[in-house]
Amino acid sequence: MLKHIFAALLCLLPFFAQAQENPRAILVLDASGSMWGQIDGTAKITIAQDVIAELLATLPEDQELGLTVYGHRRKGDCSDIETVIQPGTGTRNAIAVAVNAIKPKGKTPLSAAVIQAAEALKYTEEKATVILVSDGRETCELNPCEVGRKLEEAGIDFTAHVIGFDISNPQDKAELQCLAEETGGTFRTASNAAELADALQVVAKPEPIGVGFGVVETGSGKFIQDPLIWTLTYEGQTIIDMQPHENKFAMEFLPGKGHVEVMRPEDEAFAEMDFTVVDEPRKVYLELPKLLPQASIDAPEKAPAGSEITVNWTGPNKASDVIVMANPTDGVAEGVANLFNYFYVDQNANNTAQMRVPTIPGLYELRYQNSTGHGDILARKTIEVTEFAFDISAPDKVSLGSEFEVEWKTPTNKGYIISLANPDDSSDDHISYRYADQYPDSKATMTAPTKPGTYEVRVQDDLVHANILARHSIVVHEVKATLSAPEKVEVGETFQVIWKGPNKQVSGGGDFIAISKIGSEANSELSYVYTRDSENNTVELFAPVRPGTYELRYVLNGNPNRILAKQELEVTPVTATVSFESPATAGGTLDVTWQGPNRHISGGGDFIALAKPGSKVNEEITYAYTNDSEGNVATLEVPTTPGTYEIRYVLNGREYIVLDTKEVQVVPVMATLEFTSPASAGGILAVTWDGPGGDDYVAIAQPGMKVNEEVTYAYLSSSEGNVVDIDIPTTPGVYEVRYIQKGTEKKILATEELVIEPVTASLEFDSPAPAGSKLEITWDGPSREDYIYIVEPGMKVGERVDYAYLGNSDGNVATIKLPTTPGTYEVRYIQDGKPRKILAAEELVIEPVTASLEFANPAPAGGEMEVTWEGPSREDYIYLVQPGMKVGERIDYAYLGNSDGNVATIDLPKVPGTYELRYIQSGQPKKILAAMPVNVVPMTASLQAADTAARGDTVQVTWEGPAHRRDTIIIAKPGSDSAEAFASVAGGSPASLYAPMVAGDYEIRYIYGPRDKVLATIPLKVE
Repeated sequence: MLKHIFAALLCLLPFFAQAQENPRAILVLDASGSMWGQIDGTAKITIAQDVIAELLATLPEDQELGLTVYGHRRKGDCSDIETVIQPGTGTRNAIAVAVNAIKPKGKTPLSAAVIQAAEALKYTEEKATVILVSDGRETCELNPCEVGRKLEEAGIDFTAHVIGFDISNPQDKAELQCLAEETGGTFRTASNAAELADALQVVAKPEPIGVGFGVVETGSGKFIQDPLIWTLTYEGQTIIDMQPHENKFAMEFLPGKGHVEVMRPEDEAFAEMDFTVVDEPRKVYLELPKLLPQASIDAPEKAPAGSEITVNWTGPNKASDVIVMANPTDGVAEGVANLFNYFYVDQNANNTAQMRVPTIPGLYELRYQNSTGHGDILARKTIEVTEFAFDISAPDKVSLGSEFEVEWKTPTNKGYIISLANPDDSSDDHISYRYADQYPDSKATMTAPTKPGTYEVRVQDDLVHANILARHSIVVHEVKATLSAPEKVEVGETFQVIWKGPNKQVSGGGDFIAISKIGSEANSELSYVYTRDSENNTVELFAPVRPGTYELRYVLNGNPNRILAKQELEVTPVTATVSFESPATAGGTLDVTWQGPNRHISGGGDFIALAKPGSKVNEEITYAYTNDSEGNVATLEVPTTPGTYEIRYVLNGREYIVLDTKEVQVVPVMATLEFTSPASAGGILAVTWDGPGGDDYVAIAQPGMKVNEEVTYAYLSSSEGNVVDIDIPTTPGVYEVRYIQKGTEKKILATEELVIEPVTASLEFDSPAPAGSKLEITWDGPSREDYIYIVEPGMKVGERVDYAYLGNSDGNVATIKLPTTPGTYEVRYIQDGKPRKILAAEELVIEPVTASLEFANPAPAGGEMEVTWEGPSREDYIYLVQPGMKVGERIDYAYLGNSDGNVATIDLPKVPGTYELRYIQSGQPKKILAAMPVNVVPMTASLQAADTAARGDTVQVTWEGPAHRRDTIIIAKPGSDSAEAFASVAGGSPASLYAPMVAGDYEIRYIYGPRDKVLATIPLKVE
């Protein structure tokens, strides 16, 4: 155990070497009389001597170590302190001898002993470490705490490790612990040999202590995730040197002191901290402010009050980001609330916008904020708002309701209103106003109030609390108006009013002449006419339709309207009468003779009406305007429903007044129908009728059907005499024929039963049949107005693939083109009518067909191709297409009906490439029966022949070219289109030609026949 204790003590020495190459240390040993005390039967001094003597031999020769002892020579002497061995190398044996010779005697001047050891180590010049082993508290005058503090302050790097050996008094322990802590050393206690050994182990070779490092956000305490630059030093050593590092990590250190720094590159935020590691794990957390997105603001340093400036910015440009004009002392939300001058950045292109500055001079702050509420300010820009002389001018006097011009002076028209108000009105109150930005020239027309008095026009800030920036007083004086009109008029009568007045005109109206009830408000009128619509200051008005005393008024248009002149108007009653012959026939007409005022108004006037007794005005069944009468006779339609009605004369004005009413009896009218029943479904029924005629009609309906729900109908106006033809429904059954009287209300005057019998039809044709061919169908059925449909099984009536109209049949044989898609179909006989009906259906099997194409390949670009074809019909086509084109798309085509036998000709594209030739079967739908690729190559040719030839000799010409059957090789004079000799390429290469009989210079040419195009030329000299 003693060997273990000393080993731990010696292990301390390499730890000293961390800070200097030749570590220096002194062991301060307590040799006071108390060291004779025993632990487990052995004196404490003996334990120390045995351990030191045994293990000093293992210490390296170059280890610098010294020994200081106190209380070993004299009793009661606080100066009994001796540095027995000065620190140095090779001191092992000397220290062992000195320790073994110690005889404890005196007091415990431990503080002075530590000072003496520190001085021996030159602690003010070099790093120094003292290990103190004491079994008691300070018994002399010095205070260990104060000594430790002063040594720490004066030393370069002084540390005192303290072991309290067999100490039980808490005050004694606290004194020794204070010495260690003041110097950054370690304090341990031991009550027996084993614990002493452990304490020495800790002091001599302390266990590493964990330290957690991290960086948190100020305020929230959240760990920062952004990359940071770290610097970490410990006991003079640099561990992290301005390098990126994770922001939350842990390290282990022996007791000592360190310093840590972090820097965030994005905004260069910096934090640092000194820390000390003693004997417990600890956390070293630094704080950095919240990382805000980068932003900037650029704007003028100064601007006149109320002017508009250009603001440029950079920033994240999120939807909630704003540029705010604020007072510098305002918080985020206050800056918005106080000035209410901001805009959202994402609503402005190119990070630039116009902004109006406040109208009050002073220092303000432009801010880039990430919200209008409690967000963060990302950038600031100070701006000085300077004085501006706001002004407004207007006439000093104007008349009631008149228009006058206002002119104002502002730095910009954006964000201002021009108001008209009472002088005592607050900035939020006004009579009328204009938005200044709607008047680029800073001039506007305003309308004076209709009440005399003193007012003012104002320039107001529309952005901030409507502050009044300038004002001008204006006096509004009285105006007059007069009226001249009859004192009495009849109800509904048109009369004239002559007026004089200001004739104020505004958009949509202006001053007006009105008829009102006496005592009513100025804007409460029964009828009116604008003065601007007058001729020679004269307007026409309609008198009210109720007798009584009213008031004519000249009303000045304004806010509010004001009555400038008025005159009483007496409206007297008027009478009217109606007469006619009664009873009247239902559904007919009734002539009504009338007497009355016959008032005319735009769009109508008085009218004669037929109504149910007790019904309201405007609920009439029929009516006629009196001004549309011939003479004084109005013609009315009589209802189709018999009964008691009344005829009215209605005076038409602002409201309707019935001036006269008389009762009229409407009596029923009769009708009859005759026809042959039963009748064949889908045929024509001849109906003989008797009845009122006119717009009436005959209809066939199922029993119980309502009027207007009939299956078929015919108007009687199409009758020959009293006989009308009507289509018979195609569905057999019991129906009824109706006579329908058409009038204000349709009415059934007669009905007769009609029995409709079924009809049959038959179809004959050859099946199977080739796809796309024409099929002859022999039919038998009720009418040539019917149809034959080809359908897919399951198709509804009316749906079809193709059809034939039987009216186009050759006798009873109809021809129909079959679908091009093979499969099982159905041929139907469709009876035309209401509804269309299937009378017969037979299965038809359509079989597939084939086709083939032959042609020369490759083919010359821009040339002509002859295609030999085999296929089902000369009504089909050959298409030239690009690969991938849909059916129906094409570059060129040939109609096979134009073929020369089975050879069709088609033009080739001028652009070389790979194309496709298709045989297209016409029909529903068009179908590709054959397809082959075509290689279109440039159109070229070459010729070889002798340069000279004798007159009349045979010239052999070797050629290559398109080899179209119409291609030729010719001999011609240069510049001439006439051939002196020629040969068809159909004979192959070489071609034989006779040289001309006239000597001279000639050309041999290859001619592409379809285009008469020269593809190659070589010279020939005839001798």
